[in-house]
Amino acid sequence: MSKRTARIAAIVLGIVIALAVLAWYLRDSLIREISNPLLGKYGVEVTDVSLDALATRDASISYLELSYEDDTVIAIEGLTLPIIGSGAGLKTYSARRVSIEFADDDEQPAELASLVEQLLSLNNELAGNEFRIIELRLPPNPPIHDLHWVVTSDQQTLDARVEMVSMSAVIRMIGEGRHEIDFAVPGDRMAAELRRAESGFSVSGTSDLDLPSWSPLAKLAGIVPREIDFDSGNGRLAVDVDIPFDMAEPPIAMVELAPTSPWQLSYAHESGETTSVILQTGDTIGISAEFPEVDWTLRQAQSTMQVSYDEWKSIPLALSDVICKPGPECSMSADVRIEDRLLPVGQVGEAQLSALIDAVFTDDGIVLNLRPGALADVRQLESFGADRIEGRLVSQGTLQIVDAGWTLAADSIDGSVEGLQVAADVAVSASVFLEDATMSELDEVAAAAAGVFLPNAKARWLEQVIDLPGMKGSLSLQGGATRAELETVGLQQNGTLQLQHDLQGGTGTLQVDGAVISFGAMPLSGRTTPWERSWDLSDGTVALSLAARWQDSGEVLSGNMAAVVAGLSGHYEDSVFADVSTTLELDYSAEATLSIAPSEITIGLLDVGVPITEISADYVLDSAGSRVAVDNLRMSALGGEVRADPFSFHTGSEGNTVLLHAESLEMDELLTVREFEAIEVTGSMSARLPVSIEGDAVTIANGTLTGEPPGGVIRYLPGAPPDESDASSLAFVRKVLSNFRYESLSSVVDYTAGGDLKLQLRLEGRNPDMEETRPVVLNLDVENNVPQMLRSLRATRAVEEVLEQRFQRQRDGAK
Repeated sequence: MSKRTARIAAIVLGIVIALAVLAWYLRDSLIREISNPLLGKYGVEVTDVSLDALATRDASISYLELSYEDDTVIAIEGLTLPIIGSGAGLKTYSARRVSIEFADDDEQPAELASLVEQLLSLNNELAGNEFRIIELRLPPNPPIHDLHWVVTSDQQTLDARVEMVSMSAVIRMIGEGRHEIDFAVPGDRMAAELRRAESGFSVSGTSDLDLPSWSPLAKLAGIVPREIDFDSGNGRLAVDVDIPFDMAEPPIAMVELAPTSPWQLSYAHESGETTSVILQTGDTIGISAEFPEVDWTLRQAQSTMQVSYDEWKSIPLALSDVICKPGPECSMSADVRIEDRLLPVGQVGEAQLSALIDAVFTDDGIVLNLRPGALADVRQLESFGADRIEGRLVSQGTLQIVDAGWTLAADSIDGSVEGLQVAADVAVSASVFLEDATMSELDEVAAAAAGVFLPNAKARWLEQVIDLPGMKGSLSLQGGATRAELETVGLQQNGTLQLQHDLQGGTGTLQVDGAVISFGAMPLSGRTTPWERSWDLSDGTVALSLAARWQDSGEVLSGNMAAVVAGLSGHYEDSVFADVSTTLELDYSAEATLSIAPSEITIGLLDVGVPITEISADYVLDSAGSRVAVDNLRMSALGGEVRADPFSFHTGSEGNTVLLHAESLEMDELLTVREFEAIEVTGSMSARLPVSIEGDAVTIANGTLTGEPPGGVIRYLPGAPPDESDASSLAFVRKVLSNFRYESLSSVVDYTAGGDLKLQLRLEGRNPDMEETRPVVLNLDVENNVPQMLRSLRATRAVEEVLEQRFQRQRDGAK
């Protein structure tokens, strides 16, 4: 309420008194010069008058203009005055219309105590008279209709109607300096006692109110917004007002309203929707005010209520520390707690919203300033498939509610998402930081925009937690169009991500470019916990790019992806692999067919106990047939080269075969194992090995080994010298092999599913230390368990040592 409007309310009482006195004196004289001195003590001067008729018993004045205290003009139309009073009954003064206009905005305080005293004195001066005004105008306030004021020796009664609100007041003398005030609206009334003391007047009283009856008057006075209706509820009103005679001390009013039953309110939106509020329990509402500034303060310690709007039903809201002042403006602490509820956003296990709020009520709506620390915490949100979504205001936020909808703006919001289901058995958790965030729903159109920063994220797959790179960039929503422009954070080379999705049409695109993951910075086992696998990646990079398109919210999907693997190194159990490089390119069509481009793979090292290097192959993946076709498979091992005929490997087949060809395998490399440390061998050989793979079992049947020209030398050097007297065949073989120069070598190779390698060797040659010209043919059967042998070899070195030696050689070669 403005100071001008407050002063209007104060002087209306004085104006009504002046009009009554004027009408009383004009019954005897209509002469301006006579009436002005009589009205002067009330600050009223007649400035214009037009007399229509003067009869024996009354006078009719079509227009009368008065000046009140030189800043207010009072125009009266259709005034009727009784000239000669009768001996019995009431004398009636009436006017068709009274208009009051103020010439300036005088801020001088009104003498309320004097006005009240003048009003009470009218019982002596105007007893037996009644005053009727059909319409009283006090712009810019709404007009007052059917004003009826009756004055008797001990009582004054006032009835009036403003818009559709009827009201009445009775001031009744009940003793010396004491009056009873009874104010009523249709359906209810309130009472108070007016007392006069040396210092001034006091008004006090307690009444039980039916709030729906008073709701129209409260809306008319601006205490309650016009959109709000009280549907039910009662309260106890206690009033205590002090009006001092001393002008330096302002009148002070103390009002308390205590709920005595639940209050039910409804708020009608312009859109046609209705918000329902049920105040279940609440502390006493205290209001203090100073007049004529009408500075007031409303306080309430706490209250609980149920709020319903549209699909949101019976939401529990708790308010505490409520303080309101003119504007009106209010500050409060608000808290919402919900458990196991079905809400429009889905089934919610638990939700909490709490905030310290400064609310400003304007002609356009409500502005809620949310102080830093406002919290929204939702758990078990089934519709989003999330365990928890939390957001907390770091800066102040503003929520503006108007008839068209709402708008929320905040400079900074810290949040987190836990257990967000993004695929079957895959859930993501991340801390989320929003900057310059705005969200709104105006005219049923949703919009949002924010800068976003995710320092990192974690994905849970079954029982494992996988570290994911962070993101930063911007998010936006306009109507049904969502858009994200992001950049990865924390990768060796950060990539870009662009997302667009139409919520209404269900169409969208996703583009990822330039992201490179390095396992040298952190091994795969360090990115995933718990890591209970027997393999790991400890070096190398993977570069990813992705372009995806979808329709019908993902029912129709197409796109392509490329992954470039470079220098990938790691181990499987005790076996080591290093420098794995390949490129994988996939295309997925809208017809749900997946095609994979042919590619090449190279492996710098595969150490299973025996180092295999320079592995390369061309391959084609067939996802539909669960098959990989391999061509040009080559590798270096034991100083020679191994290659394979083209083959296909079917994952669903009972068995697969690979035919290996080896050339220039060095014999000394082949026999550098502990079991053969007493043998020296030179020469090379070739091999043809048909390998069969059935499940986890690998077998070789009827493979062949063939020595390559010109042969070689075998020297068996046992720890003890030979016994020359031993004539056994074994002693002969040992003697022959002490310096055996073979010219041909051949063997049948068999390898069992249990890992036993069986060689049936045939050697032809001579020992020059015996009879140089005598040819010797040796047939030997050799058996060894290969897995046991390889484990023995791997036991002599560590995985880290093999990889470090490999990396050191690469570093030395780069210098």
